Order: sequence, then structure tokens, then C-alpha cells
Amino acid sequence: MATLNAHQETIFLDRYARRNENNEPVEKTIDELWNRVATNIGTNFAETQSFYKLLSDFKFVPGGRILAGAGTEADKTFYNCYVIPIEANRDIVDHYPNNYAGNDSREAIFDTMSRMVTIMSQGGGVGINFSVLRPQGAYLKRVSGSSSGPVGWMNVFSTAVGEVEQGGSRRGAAMFMLDDWHPDIERFIDEKRNNSKIVNANVSVAVSNAFMDAVENDGNWNLVYPDTSDVRYNKLWDGDIHTWVNIGGKLKTYKTVKARELWSKLADAAWASGEPGIVFLDRYNDMSTGSAVERIICVNPCGEQGLGAYSVCNLGAMNVLAYVKQHQRNHTFPEMDGEFYFDWESFRNDVGTAIVFLDNVIDATKYNLRETWVQQRKLRRIGLGVMGLADSLVQLGIRYGDPDAIQFVDTLFYVMKECAIEKSIELAKERGAAGGWDAKMMKRPYLESYLSDHPESVDDMTQYGMRNLFLLTQAPTGTTSALAGVNSGIEPFFALEWTRIDRTGQHQVRPDVLVGIDLENKPNHVVTSAEVTVDEHIFMQAAVQRWVDSSVSKTINAPNEQSSEETERAYTLAWRSGLKGLAYYRDGSRDVQVLYKKDPNARIRELEEEVEQLKGKLNFKERVAAMQGVTGMLTIDDVDKCPSCSIGNIVFEEGCKMCHSCGWSAC
Repeated sequence: MATLNAHQETIFLDRYARRNENNEPVEKTIDELWNRVATNIGTNFAETQSFYKLLSDFKFVPGGRILAGAGTEADKTFYNCYVIPIEANRDIVDHYPNNYAGNDSREAIFDTMSRMVTIMSQGGGVGINFSVLRPQGAYLKRVSGSSSGPVGWMNVFSTAVGEVEQGGSRRGAAMFMLDDWHPDIERFIDEKRNNSKIVNANVSVAVSNAFMDAVENDGNWNLVYPDTSDVRYNKLWDGDIHTWVNIGGKLKTYKTVKARELWSKLADAAWASGEPGIVFLDRYNDMSTGSAVERIICVNPCGEQGLGAYSVCNLGAMNVLAYVKQHQRNHTFPEMDGEFYFDWESFRNDVGTAIVFLDNVIDATKYNLRETWVQQRKLRRIGLGVMGLADSLVQLGIRYGDPDAIQFVDTLFYVMKECAIEKSIELAKERGAAGGWDAKMMKRPYLESYLSDHPESVDDMTQYGMRNLFLLTQAPTGTTSALAGVNSGIEPFFALEWTRIDRTGQHQVRPDVLVGIDLENKPNHVVTSAEVTVDEHIFMQAAVQRWVDSSVSKTINAPNEQSSEETERAYTLAWRSGLKGLAYYRDGSRDVQVLYKKDPNARIRELEEEVEQLKGKLNFKERVAAMQGVTGMLTIDDVDKCPSCSIGNIVFEEGCKMCHSCGWSAC
């Protein structure tokens, strides 16, 4: 069983230890946590033992909601994130069909807001696609008025998210999305240039294949919306423009623009403010194994999980560093003594165990919406990813972003895909396939490529199907990574050393794999995110995406001096590299600076002088805040403060806000 350092201990007690009615932790050791989770998720003694072993060795870490909720009396689901549609309450629609005003009505909007608040009150994040709503200024027959448009309503929803944050134990997280064909897309792209708008949600543009074809060919692009006078509008319009056109639904063209100009506008907004992100939604659906069961309409707040209406994330991560081993006294090949290698055999076996664990979660959790329960039994979606990639590459002597790193990641996720599908077939044989399974899914790209490499599995998949229609997701692992003592997800190190201030005092933090390394004269394979080129970031993400059936949460952290044109080139490269989406942040691009680099020694001297002047004048918390600059390789100033610890600083990683001081993550 792994031992905890002071930081890990703090995270365990603050985040995951079971608590009594006085909100005091009743679990004193992390071994109690592992026993509780393994016992609750395991369905028999053998499973429980295998889960406990995997957890206690920090080889696999489930999503934070699972750690906090499994085996407790709390009436909370184990799922982190949801996607919900904007639609009216279906029970009302069924009972009063003549009064149904359509999915863009005020009734539908407020029903959706109610569902969002319900989910967030239990700690879940929510993604919503607002494309179903008619454009700003459109005529509203029932009230003889005009529409506020989707962007106006996004600001209302953002306010609601903020209220849930203030009242709940966990801050809400939201993703708001708009399709590229919507007449209000230009306003949407520019909305967050003003940092006072939609402040409590991430925003992304749903980018279609047709739009990218128009960009590549320098074509025109029509901004359209269904003709609301079409008699089928109220009954059939649900935001899916493809279905609407296929049934012969009428469209109204509001404006025609040059596709490249709109694409440049999108990139420039991201360059200026870090948002909106991009999600290649048609690509998502084209590649989806479960396309016959659900249409993916949005992504979760961090962007790694494309989901249909009422679908959910079900997450966990393999700790890659746990499989980096060191040769010991190899007398056959003494030159290998002390060299590091990756234990592929153990990794393969443990991936299978993790798949069983996440499948069990589906039946062990509680469901706050009936629709979610129905959908998850059709799909049995799970999302296994990794953490500690940066640590592993350092240990193996590989520079993040180099061809060797790309090759390692490519192999790592190929093996994960193999093991996950094999185990899901085995589970289908033992327990039954997902409710939505159809043998036609074997022709979907993800499974077809697997079967091409593994023809021996064709008969079993044909006969038994798949237990899970979705298997792999590279999600943010901010807090759980901190619990495991490794770097988050597949991100490179944001910094090589920093200051952490918590209730135990002020501490210098350096990743374990960097202890003993002279950072002033660091080896070439030790790099930070700022030293990795934008192209290298994208190619690393593409190597992951190749084998992941959902998507990847990762942030491209670009230097301040990068031009808007370079941002546009990065977005285009993401499309051409097969990514399903991209989160981008240029250093210094926000009015409230999140992270920026300058001469560390100069800043340290400034802070020391400031603290010296303030001694005796401020209370402890104020002095801590004054000293919260950064040491070593990283400088932080004028920053967003962590909403959890109030003294740590917020950074952008994995498409999400997180705090390195306490491990808090918005997602």
C-alpha cells in the first residue's frame, strides 16, 4: 500500500474521507477509503480484493465522485458530468399535446434550467447545446414579441450556475455550445471577449464537416435556422439541422458569410480571451460506436466526453507512473542495471480490472434523472484514461512532444483500446451486452479497426456483443492526480517547482520524479508546457485521440507572443490531425491574468519586500495571500484565487480550471 505525503494526506481528508453529520472526517487513513470503495463497487469477494489491490497501489484512481460517494449514505450520483437537451417536460407534452409550444419555448428553457440545477446541486457538471433556440430578434407569435436568442439565455443560465456554486458544497461546471450554422454564431464567438459575460461556463463552437470543407475551399457559409412557420416546427425541431433537412423541413437563411472569415473570427476570439473552444461535432458522431442509439449533441464542461441527451461521464484513470519499473541487477545484461522500463504485462492485466470496476459503477450508483438511468443502460458508457504521463516520460528519459513520446503514447493507448474491448466482450459473455447493442455496430470505425487487427474476436463479438458501447476517455484528473502524487492527465508539467500554502503552512513543491534534478541545468527531456510547441501539443493529443472512442481533455498553452494567425493555424492543424476538439489558452490573454511568466528572481525579491513592509499590519490569511507568488520556474501575480482553499491560484489545464495548491478542479 502506498504511503501519503502531507499534500496527499490533506487532499484525502478534505476531499474524499467519509464524514459524519458534523462534517468531520471519520476515515483517518486512506486504507479505509480504499476498503470502502472496493467493497461498495465489487460484486463478490474476488472482485473486491482485486479492486482493493489496484486502488491501494495507486495503479488505478476512479473519478472523484466515486471516491467521495461510494459506500456512503449520501444521496449523490457517482457521475461527474451530464449533457441535457433543451426540451419541455415530456410528461407534460404527452398529457397536453395541444399546448406544447416547442423545444424553444420558455417552458422548455426553464424546465431545462431546473434539470441543470438539480444535477449541479449534487455535484455534477452539465453541457447544453443552445442551437435549438431561435435567433435573437426572431418573432414570437405567442407573446407578439421577439426572441432574446440563445446567447441571451446563456447569460441567464450562467447566473443560475453561479447561484448553485454559492449554495452547494461543490462548485458547478458548465459547457454551453452553439452550432456553426446558427444565425447568432458571430455574437456567440465574441461574447466572452468581455470577461463579464457567461462567467460561470465554458463555451465552445460545434463545428461541422460542411463548414470545414467550406473553410478549406474558401467557400461561402449560410447562417440558417428552421422556418418557424413550418407546421412541423413545434413538434419535430430538436436542434438537429441534419434531421430537419432530411425530413424536408424549411430553412430560412439569415446571412451568408465567407467561411474562412468566420473561422478567423473564431480563432481571433480564442487568441484574445481563451474562448470559445472548438468541438468537431460531426466527426464525433461519424466516429461514434453508439450512433444508432444516441446523437451526440454537446460535450461535458471539460470537452473530453461527447454525449447525447441525458448521457453521462463515468470516469477513472490508470496511473501510468506506477508501471515504470527499474531493472535490478540484471546479470545477463548488466548494462541494463538501473534503467527504467514500462511493465506492459501488468498494465494490460490491470486495464481489464479497471474496466470491470467502471462497469460495476453503472449499477452501483444512484440516478437523479429517470432519463439518465434509461440512457446509461442502453449505452453502459465508461471512460478510462490515464494520469501521470509527464512523470513517466521524465522517468523514461523521453522529452514530451518528441517523436519517441508520440510513439510511446500511441502504443500506450493502442494497448488500452485492445484490453478494454477484450474485457468488454468478456463481460458481455458473462453479464449480457449493453441494452442498445446491435451487431451492425461492428462496422462502426472504432470496432471495425479493432476487428481488422483481431479477427479471432469476430465470432465472440458477433455472438455476445459488447458490454459497453464506449470505453476510453482522456479526462481531467486534477484532484485525483494530486491524491496519487502525479501530474494531471496527459498534460506536460505546467511548472517544475512551485509554492503550496495550506493549513499546514507553506511548502516548496516539486514532483517526485524531479527530486534530485538540478532545475537550473535541467536535462533536455525535462520540459514545461511552455517549452512544448503548439504543434507538439497537438500531435501528442492526436496520438491519444487515434485510439480513444470518446475524446481528450487537454489545453494547448501557447506563448503570449503567438499571433492570431498562428492560433488559426493551430485550429486548422487540429482539424487535419483528426482531433475531436481543442481547448486553447494564450498566456496573458485575459484581463484577469491567470498565469504568466516573468523573471522569477525579480518577482521573488518584489514579494519579499512587500511582505517585509506588510509584517504586523495584516492577519495571517492576508499575509499568505501576499506571499502567494511563485518560486523557481513559475511566477504568478494578479491571479484568480481558488474558490476552495482561497489562497491557491487557478491555472488552465485539460480544458479546465484547477488549483495546484489544494488539488481543486472545476470539473
